[in-house]
Amino acid sequence: MAIAAVFLAQLWLSAPALMVATDQLAEVSAATPESLLEAGLGGEIRRLYGAGMTEIRRYNLREALVQVRKARALAYRELLHGPLRGPQPRRHFVRIAYVEGQLQQLQLIDDQLKLRADRGGEQAAAIQLRALLLHNVFLAIRGFTGQLDVAFAERVLSAYREAQLQRSRFNREVQLGMAAMLAERGELVEARSEFAKLSAIELQGDGIDLAVIYYHLSVGETRLALVRLMEAARRDTWHHGAREGSSLRASMYRMSDFDRLRAHPRFVEMVTIPEEQVLP
Repeated sequence: MAIAAVFLAQLWLSAPALMVATDQLAEVSAATPESLLEAGLGGEIRRLYGAGMTEIRRYNLREALVQVRKARALAYRELLHGPLRGPQPRRHFVRIAYVEGQLQQLQLIDDQLKLRADRGGEQAAAIQLRALLLHNVFLAIRGFTGQLDVAFAERVLSAYREAQLQRSRFNREVQLGMAAMLAERGELVEARSEFAKLSAIELQGDGIDLAVIYYHLSVGETRLALVRLMEAARRDTWHHGAREGSSLRASMYRMSDFDRLRAHPRFVEMVTIPEEQVLP
């Protein structure tokens, strides 16, 4: 869910960038830290995934899905048959499949909202969920390119402004997402002001753990993020979710929200190692 002072402080922005001209956009890629799931992504898989990212930035979601699905299929084949070995094929497949899922949900919601059918709470939930999905996609773009997409960041903020006018079961997540997105843009005072609108009671429970951890990371509060991570790891939902692969630990492993934490020894110990041991 999420970009300038905090984002500029990230290590990968110190790497030299390569500019590749396209017909409408200037694609930017930087050296990818080894801890990120995209590290080592190359060949046809990278080309297809990169093409999908280009279409996402143009907000051409249908074509983006076509390219990302092709990349996911090749990543799965590489996971099963190589030639790339070690943890990277698993990481590539998990991240690409996650992004595909976010895009698919976002496309479905966009199609639903275009119908302009006033369904009360259902419509409000769709508007709020759309902002959260846009934020996830924004973070995926950042993870792949290593750069802030200013136009997409503004798209996310605009969606959050609309979402804050609605009321649904996603109210807390939207408030936290808005705060984190402001932090990603370097607006830390405003981010903390948005966060302060949530009460201590609203910030409790396993259903909000991931959003709170991500908010702390977005404003540079790594220690508080780790404290909440330790709290989340004591919950039953840390190992078990309603669906296979939906546990808190599995979600943290695949989501772009936690890329800032991936190199931390505690994250490696608690999330990366156990998740990569159970992946097929």
